[in-house]
Amino acid sequence: AKASSFEDLRDFTLVAETKTGWEDDNIPQYIKRFYVIDPDAIMHSTFLRNNGDFFIMSPNDAVYFTSKHGYKSLLAIKRVDFIPNSKIPFHIGIRKDFPNAHGLIELIDETISSPEFQQKREHIYSTYANDV
Repeated sequence: AKASSFEDLRDFTLVAETKTGWEDDNIPQYIKRFYVIDPDAIMHSTFLRNNGDFFIMSPNDAVYFTSKHGYKSLLAIKRVDFIPNSKIPFHIGIRKDFPNAHGLIELIDETISSPEFQQKREHIYSTYANDV
């Protein structure tokens, strides 16, 4: 079966990290939750203890944590479009008093927009995606 909405997940339990607030802001309250303290506990609660059925995490993080704990062979990843903010953008923080902070931001924006960067980024993403 393929989940195409939150309604399809109604009978499943989400394993989520406490105190992030992201799930409370983005996942309907009717989705059952099992809260844990960190990403490592998400893995153990999902794959070892069967406290929940799914978690929400970037593919890169999911591969990292499942590999770290020996659960990678149990992992299936599905990208979904119905979860708000599921495509969390990458941010770079720069101190306001950093020398030439404005110039550095312009250089970063220019680099991120370049075809070379886009090509390398796609290569990295596809490498991780193929590793799942």
